[in-house]
Amino acid sequence: MKKFLITDDEHLIRYSLAAAFQDPCTEILAVDNGKAALEAIQSSRYDLCFLDIHLPDMSGMDIMKKLRCISPWTRILIITGSVVTEAMMRSIREHAHGLVSKPFDLEQVKSAVNRVLTSRGPLYREDGAAGGNGDSCIQWVADDVRKHDRRPIAKNITCYAVAPQNDAPTVLVTADVVDISESGMCLLTTSELRPGHLLQLNDAPPHGSGVVRWSAFDGATASYWAGIQFVAPENISQ
Repeated sequence: MKKFLITDDEHLIRYSLAAAFQDPCTEILAVDNGKAALEAIQSSRYDLCFLDIHLPDMSGMDIMKKLRCISPWTRILIITGSVVTEAMMRSIREHAHGLVSKPFDLEQVKSAVNRVLTSRGPLYREDGAAGGNGDSCIQWVADDVRKHDRRPIAKNITCYAVAPQNDAPTVLVTADVVDISESGMCLLTTSELRPGHLLQLNDAPPHGSGVVRWSAFDGATASYWAGIQFVAPENISQ
């Protein structure tokens, strides 16, 4: 079952996208403001988020950055009918997975979504050589923004967690490793890990230390997802 979040203040856009992707294997939530989008992403795990740049309560660019911190596994497709500056495009390339221009062709959007969810590597380039043409509503689509590819792994580990600023006792944490790369890994645990927590990784795939860079509570499993960056002890900033 896939889960899509559509965030746009235009009813027609929300309706069109929801209708295009509605099927028995896809659950869709459509909201018209940024606050509702952030609340949704904090309470459930979404595979894909359509996100308008201009919303009534906050900037879609700001929401995009928050979504990457709260839910780094969620693919983000920015949709906009406005001019995108070079600075905005740099930020979109850093935090999102694609840019869709309004008005858009639903078949082109479907193709982009399929590529974003299933493919690896850049899919569209600025010169248009990798798909699309001057009439395409898809300006740019990439598979991921991580520096290193992560591979799935099934491993249960225990580690010691030191709270940020040492404001709480050291605790023993049991967690499942979800995926891993040479620079970090994703954990699923019932322990509350917060950004800044230092982990002493005794039996993890790489021995050493890691720091929690993001965490999110999953209400469906009553567990925490946490993104860990591998670091040398002398490079850890509290």
